[in-house]
Amino acid sequence: MPKINQATVNSLPIPLPPLAEQRRIITKLNQLMSLCDELETKLTQSVTDSEKLMEAAVRQILAANSTKTDKHESTLLETIPAETTKLETKTAKRHNKKTQGQDEEAVQLNLPLF
Repeated sequence: MPKINQATVNSLPIPLPPLAEQRRIITKLNQLMSLCDELETKLTQSVTDSEKLMEAAVRQILAANSTKTDKHESTLLETIPAETTKLETKTAKRHNKKTQGQDEEAVQLNLPLF
């Protein structure tokens, strides 16, 4: 198997474009790199804007659900006193039926009658 040494490598011709062409390539490369940087910045901004939009949408949905819950809670809170009054009335009626004809003093003390 033949070996390649430093002298052989040095003797090989390496084609290079003319200096003007090399400068033109560098200029074009710099333009493309600048475009890549600009696109990267826009992409980052787009991701940031998307995240903000998503957060705003979630907040809006949660606020809407909270409003519905608040309305439901306020409706429940409005019905509690009325239901409590109904329950107290029923309890009082049952208590009155049980205590009719019983000793007034025992009823006031809520003592059981034997």
